[in-house]
This record gives sequence, structure tokens and C-alpha cells, in this order.
Amino acid sequence: DYIIHPEYQRRHRWNREKQSLLIESLIMNVPIPPIFLYEVEFSCYEVMDGLQRLTAIKEFYCNEYPLEGLEEWPELNGMRYSELPTQIRKGIDRRYISSIILLKETAKSKEEATSLKQMVFSRINSGGAKLEDQEFRNAQYKSEFNEMIMRVARTDVFCQIFDIPFKTDEEDLNKNIISSELRENKMFRTMKDVETVLRFFAIRSNILWGNNLSLKKYLDRFEELMGNTPKEIVNEYEELYKETISFAYDLYKENTFCIYKKNKNSEDYFWSKRPVLFVYDCVMTSLSKIINKKNIIIDDAYNS
Repeated sequence: DYIIHPEYQRRHRWNREKQSLLIESLIMNVPIPPIFLYEVEFSCYEVMDGLQRLTAIKEFYCNEYPLEGLEEWPELNGMRYSELPTQIRKGIDRRYISSIILLKETAKSKEEATSLKQMVFSRINSGGAKLEDQEFRNAQYKSEFNEMIMRVARTDVFCQIFDIPFKTDEEDLNKNIISSELRENKMFRTMKDVETVLRFFAIRSNILWGNNLSLKKYLDRFEELMGNTPKEIVNEYEELYKETISFAYDLYKENTFCIYKKNKNSEDYFWSKRPVLFVYDCVMTSLSKIINKKNIIIDDAYNS
């Protein structure tokens, strides 16, 4: 009766030490903040906030990790749930976490429900940090399309252009196995990388939803729309994106999506040091529409 998806966890997820400290809090009877649930159907609940706490407890009960970094009970470091002294296990077993439930009738429409959940995600979360726009979409719009844009954001050429650490053989986002460099990368941590991929498809679609729609709401609505896209079509979109961004990099190399501008103090021109999103939008949309002429255009660019 509880809907739990790994996607609800943010990319800056709890490590084993932080999970262990939660277990230590349970042992010590330290108050734990409540979890927030949304009733999507009567008696069926979506975990809006608190998934990291629930995941830490579930994985500990399943013996998936030993305790580490405990400060008040250091003698328990290295022990899994099944290895704890009987009385310690019983102490954990009798604890509970309270919940706050937003009932189905709280929102009168699907739009109101989405807005309400977005507000809760943004304002009431266990880390106390503002939820980024793409983090909300990632949680709200689970689909083949969403999986695809996350996958594309870890390709080498995308990482090269946007200065994101490359994917390693050991990397596993579902298990939170990532390098420390990637964990600290701001674009990755805030999911701006995934949002950048989403921008391409949304802007290229040129769907008209009214003049007063902000880019944020346009992207929200577009990703929701793409939720029912068949897998074979999603695969075609993935290949189109990969081909297009490779096309861009083959043309512009280290200056891909950068601005060529005039120096204020002289007549010289120079390339900006970082990619600019409005340049990305224009170049990617344009190149995707002439992708069949890729080889001719690259040859002309370097042989003319």
C-alpha cells in the first residue's frame, strides 16, 4: 500500500555513515522527524518525504550494511542487524516513526495534487534544502522517457562539454555508488544535467501551451506529456540526442555552446569559458533538423 521509488531519492543521498547514525538514534530513543505521505488512492500512499529514513531502516533490517561512524555506541560499529545483541535489536524493534498524511480529498483535481506535492517536496524535506525543479520532475514523472534523459546525461560527450566527471565502470546511481568528484559536481548534484537534456526535447517539440507559461512549467508539462511515450520511440529520441550533441562537439570542440564575443577593452574577440544554455538551445535544435547532412557540414567546416 506504499508507493516507493528509488527516483524519489535525490542524487545527494545518504551514505552508510549517515544511515548508521539514524539507527543509532533509534537505539538511543532520539526523536525522529515524521515522514510525509500522500494518499494517491484510498488507503494507498505515496512517500513524499522520508524515503531516505525508510530506506536506511529497511536496508539495515535486511543486513545490507554494517554500522559505521557511531559516536555514542562505537562498540556496535561493524555489526549488521542480525549481529546486534538481542536487547539492542528489541530496542530498535519497538521504535516507530510517525507520519503526516495528506488525504486524497485535500486536492480537488490532478493539477491541485501536483501543485500540493511540489510545495511539500520544496518546503518540507528531511535535508532542509530546497528541492530543485528537476528533482521534483524525477520524483513525479516516472517513465521510460525520464530514465532515458538521465541515461543520456551520463554519456561521455555530454560530460565533456559540461565539465561533469565521466561515468566509471563502478558507478551505480541506483545504489548510490559514485565518485566523490561526481558527488560534488553542482550540475550533477542539482540534476541540472538531466534538465538540460529535457530542455532539448521540450524546446524542439515547439508545443504551444499559451504565452504566459514559464519555462519551468513548460518543462513540467512536457515531461508529464512524455510519460506515456512507447519505449521504441524513446529509443529513437535517445539516438537523436546522442547524434546531435556529437554533431555539435565535432563542429565546435572545446567551444561547444559557448559565446563568441568582443572584448570590451579592445577589438579582439574571444570564446566564453563555459557553455551557455540559450546557445545550447539554438544550436541543438538547429543541428537536430539537419542531422542527415552531418558529414557534409563537418567536412565543409574543416576543409573550407
